[in-house]
Amino acid sequence: MRRSREKKVLKENLGKNFSGTIVCDGDKTFPNFTQKLQRCWAHLLREADYLAEHIDEAVPLQKALHRLYSQLKSSLEDDPPPEERVRLANNAERRLRYWLKKRYRNEEIREFIQKMHNGFNHWFTFVTTP
Repeated sequence: MRRSREKKVLKENLGKNFSGTIVCDGDKTFPNFTQKLQRCWAHLLREADYLAEHIDEAVPLQKALHRLYSQLKSSLEDDPPPEERVRLANNAERRLRYWLKKRYRNEEIREFIQKMHNGFNHWFTFVTTP
């Protein structure tokens, strides 16, 4: 591996015909390589935890994100059929939109919300793509 995240490095490592799903942070290189992405919940939850530790306004959001992720993981334990997975993903998207539409006073929280907006189409890939 190299420190670079350039598209050519991804092609060299994964191959130009890579057809899998990449779990990634918000780096712009990945969507240039494939649209089959799953944004990393560990990064998301870690940042939410940091914000909640330092900014009281972030606590409800942090708790809601942890609850949403935990409930999704639990719902997927029995490997539900595709139509149930779609229902779960749609419900999760609706719940996340609720938090993204709220108005936040703190600039750090607003930047965090923007990151979630930017990756919105890739937060629930793990639900619909086992």
